[in-house]
Order: sequence, then structure tokens, then C-alpha cells
Amino acid sequence: NIQTTVLPAFRLDDYPKIVKQLGSLTQKEPQATKLVDAFNQKIVKLKTTLKQENKKPLSKVYFELYGEYIIAGNNSYIGDLLKLANAQSITNKTGIVSKEYVIAQNIETILLKILLIKILMFLMIFQVFKKLLQITIN
Repeated sequence: NIQTTVLPAFRLDDYPKIVKQLGSLTQKEPQATKLVDAFNQKIVKLKTTLKQENKKPLSKVYFELYGEYIIAGNNSYIGDLLKLANAQSITNKTGIVSKEYVIAQNIETILLKILLIKILMFLMIFQVFKKLLQITIN
């Protein structure tokens, strides 16, 4: 009789809801609320700063994931981060694209592999659990 919970696919806008859900599951609602408030403040500040700095159109980006020609689309967590950075993927859907399609897109930036993003996401999730559970690491 182990309680399990399935979290939805992660999008940037889902972060507050997921943290609140984790706070409820761990009976740490006040800490979860503080994390969500801090996250929302940082996102608003980031959006305001980037809006002031980025008056040009969105840059086209090829963001390769875990294999050749497998790219992150705009309708993904990576797409959300690209949008914050005043950029957009060359496709809306995450998946495989052809070499010809990539060449035809007139890409401005190429980002390869997602290992760094995986590490950053792991660290972010770890920090959420650490704060929710108030774990001290020596």
C-alpha cells in the first residue's frame, strides 16, 4: 500500500502547480508556497528584463536533444525556455526532422545535446525536494 502520484509532463507554466502538489504530498504546503512565490517573482523579473532588452524578432534555434536531428519544439519545456530567451525552435513539435528541413529553416543558433539541461533540471528538482523536506546534506 504505497501511495504513488504521477506528475504531468513538465512545462514551465506547470512548475508552480507541480511544486504545490509536491508540497501537499509531503505536507509542506507553506514551504511549497514560498518556492512558488519566489519562482513567480523571478519569472516576472526575467520576462520584464528580457522584454526590455529584446526588441528584435525571435531568433530561430535548432536545439538538438539526445540524438541526431531529434529536436526540441516550441510546445515543450525547452520551447518555453527558448521563448524566455527571445528565441524559438524551428518546429512546434518535439521530434525528428530531416537534414533538408533544417537547412531550409535559415537557423541562427544551433544548440547540441541536452545533457546540461538534464543536469540543471535534476538540480532544480533536487533543490525543490531538499527545501520541501528540509534535508541537510553534509
